[in-house]
Parts: sequence; structure tokens; C-alpha cells
Amino acid sequence: MQQRISTYLVLFLVFIFACDTKSDFEGEFQNYFIRYYGEDGDQEAVDFYRHADGSIVILGTTEQTVGVKKILLLKTDPNGLLQWQIKAEGEEGTLTELPQDIEPAPDGGYWVLTNMLMGVDPVTNENIYDFKVLHVTPNGEIDFTFIYGNNAGKWKTQFARSITPLSHGGFAIVGNSTDENISQDPDGYATPDIEDLFAIGFDASYAILWTLINDGSEAQGDETGTPGEQIGMALKLFEVTPSEYHLFAFSDHVQQVVGTSTNFNAFHLDAFGAVYGEAGMAGVGTNNYEVLNAVCAVPAARGGGYYEFGTSKTSLSDPAGTLYFCRKRSGLNSDYQIEGPIIGISGTNVAVDATPSLIDDTFLLLANDITSSGSSILLSKVTEDGQALWSVHLGTTLRRNEGKRIAEFADGRILVLATIELATQKKIALMKVNQRGEFLN
Repeated sequence: MQQRISTYLVLFLVFIFACDTKSDFEGEFQNYFIRYYGEDGDQEAVDFYRHADGSIVILGTTEQTVGVKKILLLKTDPNGLLQWQIKAEGEEGTLTELPQDIEPAPDGGYWVLTNMLMGVDPVTNENIYDFKVLHVTPNGEIDFTFIYGNNAGKWKTQFARSITPLSHGGFAIVGNSTDENISQDPDGYATPDIEDLFAIGFDASYAILWTLINDGSEAQGDETGTPGEQIGMALKLFEVTPSEYHLFAFSDHVQQVVGTSTNFNAFHLDAFGAVYGEAGMAGVGTNNYEVLNAVCAVPAARGGGYYEFGTSKTSLSDPAGTLYFCRKRSGLNSDYQIEGPIIGISGTNVAVDATPSLIDDTFLLLANDITSSGSSILLSKVTEDGQALWSVHLGTTLRRNEGKRIAEFADGRILVLATIELATQKKIALMKVNQRGEFLN
């Protein structure tokens, strides 16, 4: 195993990221670059979608009034040069918006998923969220907005995590609700639920097809249940066929002792959102909190299945911990499961994103290295059994620099979306580096 930390690159980027200007390092490079985007105030990166022609649509937030975030959407050419930029003003009564995901819509446009902060529950003192889906045209115009509205008034709040386009023209949205009354308490628990995972299927006209809630109950009309828990969150749903979905989450529902730990979970869902099988868990027996942060589908040529990437923490409230993985093969068959901590990476990290490499049988992993003074971006290449081949840190830990998404080009070069904290503001940054995470040819 080769382990290499590029110290010279860290020192180089310390100088770059410490400057309070967006133009200090914007050379006209094609093989590598750093581009900054934004306006007055703070801008933070969330997600991106890369087209086949190399152009990129970036989702983020802009905060020109302290505490009030709005959706920022921009498109660049393959070299990161800005083509258009739009800002969504938000709905009346919305305090702030927290976008989560951008995915392609069937008409060539985009779906943007966001959570709207509507206020605070005076009884529980919890934030109240509605989620919203925006349709954006290929030219960057918002032509339709769909607000979910707390499950027709049945839930006090929910926080959506991702949106998945489905073959029938609709989409599925998954996340968690922090409303203690959403579900029945699981057997064996002495305290009420803290949060419950959910998944909701919509057709092409935005009508609800099915609702899955993690409540430990049998089917209730259009609502179906999975094994109950006290803590649970759904992260991503994949469509395997029009009649089968794979849902990825983390929860404590197998522990039966409140507050013991959480584990990675994966479920088989049918066309109506009903669970008909659980495909093994990761992290059982570690007595830690395994929090799932990213899931990527593995190409069929590499055996199919999925690669789960998360963080193992001693307490759920810890901001970071040890990077943890699980490789699931053969349609989630747990007999082919490989799991454990990522070997060769030190520090206290929080997982962010993962993608299978296009040039070999490895994976690219993105995390944030958390320290008492800030955070730096950790980019690593690992084998299927969780061995780090190399790792680089981008940026200084003296400020809060956070990686958000990664992608790989056919030649092995890597694209990193991040939020970079400059001297007085935060900016969205897009970085293109070589096959080893360096700003070199």
C-alpha cells in the first residue's frame, strides 16, 4: 500500500485560500484550475450535475443578509467559465432555504430539491421545514415550483435529503422527519422517536404515488412501513427496474437499546414503495454510530452493487470521526459484503462523497478533515477493500474549507466542488486536479 500526503500542495493552497480575492488563482488552464463563483456576501456549494459535453450546473446558496440563505444556480463550460447564473428569491413566509440536490429532468432541464425553514415549533423548539422541488429549464429559468407542505398537514416537519428521477417521468424524494408523532414507537424502546426516515414517490404530474415511513407498522393505505427505530435517516434511492428500488439509510432500529449506536441500512422496495427485504447492515457490533454520508452505484463491469461511505463516531453529536465504508455486491446480497474503516487515513474526518473511478477498480472519496481551528478538504483514492492508495489535503485548516462533490474525467483528472472560506467571505469553488489530486499536468 502506498500512502502519500502532498505537503507541498497543502502549503501552496494555504497561500491561495488565505487571499481575500477571487482572482488570485484563475489562470486560463484547461488541465487544472480553481474557479470561484458568487456575489456580495457568502456563497456555499451544495451539489453539481455534469453534462456529457463537460459543462457543469452548480447548486449552492447565497447569503447577502445574515441568516437568510437563497438558492444560487449557475452553469459553466467544461473549463469552469461562467455561462449563466440565477438566484431564487424563495417563497413568502420562508425564513431561509437549504438546497440539497440537483438532478436532470426528462425534458433536458433540472430538478432542484430544497428545504424551506418556516419557523420554530413553540412546543418542541425544533425547526419546521417544508421541502420544495423547482423545475429549471436548460437555459436557467425557473418555470415551476412544487411545495410538499408537511405531508398534507400530517407531519410537523421533514427534511429532504435527495431526489431521484424515475423512469415513468416522476421522481422519489427521501429524507427524515424530526416530528416525534410521525410514527409508532418501535418495540423495546422506552422513549419516543427522535426522527424517522421516509421515502415518497411522485408521478410526472407531481402527484404522490406512495409513501414509506419507518414506523414498524404494517401497510396503512398508501403508507408502508420498515422496521422501526428511534433515530433514522434515508439518504438515497436508486431505481433498479420500474418495479424495484434500493433505499439506503442509517438508523438504530436493530439495536433495541435507545442511544446504543446506528448502522448503515439498505432496503428492497417494490413498485409501490413497500419494503420486502432488508439487504444487510454495516457497522453492527462496533458500538459506534455509523452515519451514512454517500452512496454510489458500481458499474456492472465491476460486479455491480454499491459502495457506501460514511463516518463512524463515538457519539451521534460528534462533528466527525473515522471514515467507514461498506461494499455491497450482487444486488445488495449481504453474503458479498465488505466493510470496515478506511485504512491509511488519520485525523478526525466527516465523509462527504464517493464515486467509482473510471480508469481502474478503485474509488475516489471526498471528506472534510475537522480540527479545532477549521477544516480542510481531504481527497483520497481507495481500493475496494478500503485501503487508501493516496490522500491529499486541499486548503488550510485555519479556516472552514469544505468539499461537497467529486467527479472524474475519462483521463483520470478529478473535479472537486467546494466551499472556500476567504478572509472575509465564503465562496463557491470548482477545482480541477490531476489523477493524484495535484494542481499539475
